[in-house]
Amino acid sequence: QHGLEWLDLWLDLDSGALIHADITPAGASASGYQMHIRDVRVDVDVDPALFDMKPPAGYSALGSARTAEGPSPRSRIDVASLQPRITQAAEQPALVVPMSGSYAQARGAAARVWQHLQQRGVVPAGPAFGRFESEAHWEVGYPVPPGTSAQSPFEVITLPAGLVASVVVDGPWGEDSPARWSWLFAWLGEHGFVPVGPPSEVWSGDEAQPDAQVTEMRIAVAAARR
Repeated sequence: QHGLEWLDLWLDLDSGALIHADITPAGASASGYQMHIRDVRVDVDVDPALFDMKPPAGYSALGSARTAEGPSPRSRIDVASLQPRITQAAEQPALVVPMSGSYAQARGAAARVWQHLQQRGVVPAGPAFGRFESEAHWEVGYPVPPGTSAQSPFEVITLPAGLVASVVVDGPWGEDSPARWSWLFAWLGEHGFVPVGPPSEVWSGDEAQPDAQVTEMRIAVAAARR
């Protein structure tokens, strides 16, 4: 299996420059394998001698499996169809379940929250969402009416008011998510904004109809300092 399961990019608030990246290759979450890229530096001279593509003794180059197979349709982003917006979000209470580990658990977590709301007779104020600070701490839940209470392990939080960047993507939930987020972060930098909160995804549509599913990518932003 090729590609990424998740990509966390940490940016400097003032400059928008990349500080470090946490990368989970596709299919690697079960083993806990991750790549952590630190001390990222831009526009500095790099010694070409640091890069040696010659295979070590006892190894031979196999070539690129991607080249042999051709590009994966799942890795293509139709950027022309993505239309980000910058809006002012209102404060919103939400009932969530705190999570850790692979983001692949998100769908099951949303089902747990839905069942809890049904048992308590609470009608959600909107579709399910996930807010992904890191694999060590993230959450899935539903917006709920003010005054809603929760029982452990569920929690009621307040999604803060503020400036938000969002873009709506048609198609199966989670499809090519890391690449879409990379594109959105680049778009923010090009348009004078920096992220100031964790990435969130709002999932609408039918579990049984992937082609009818819709994801709204959302993230709190601020104007980049000049």
